[in-house]
Amino acid sequence: MDTISNQLSIIIAEYIAERHLKLGKDIVFLMSSDADHYGEDFDNSPYGEDARAHEEATANDRRIAHKDLDGVLSDDKVEDLTHEMDNTLWCGKFSVPFGLLTAEKTVSKVPGKKLDGKVLRYSDSYSESVLPLRNTGMGTTAPASYKHWCGWLSAAFYLK
Repeated sequence: MDTISNQLSIIIAEYIAERHLKLGKDIVFLMSSDADHYGEDFDNSPYGEDARAHEEATANDRRIAHKDLDGVLSDDKVEDLTHEMDNTLWCGKFSVPFGLLTAEKTVSKVPGKKLDGKVLRYSDSYSESVLPLRNTGMGTTAPASYKHWCGWLSAAFYLK
């Protein structure tokens, strides 16, 4: 991730320079990802499969997100998030740390500037339930129950 994020940050920095864009004005880094995949279908039920378990599991997702994505982005936060991912079934296990590394390296090319992050939203498929789409030709993609749900989140990173 370190090597590829460095290469990608060079490409992004060149794009920004060529177009005379300003970090914080023209450029903000947005990320979204599925968080934990929870329930018997994923063989991931460390808290059980009831209302209390759902509350504990989503609280853990929120704890991870706010601890490592809110505030000034740092190598320590990216490393901590990567280690947190060892104990979860987040889809963003690699994509979120990779995106953070890329954003941080891009901004590091601007002396004295740091990225500040903020979790914009966290929710999950059990709390939101099935999308109210009818007569679209699309089927329900997954059940929404205490035995099968997925968290998701979005975050923004901008110049401090």
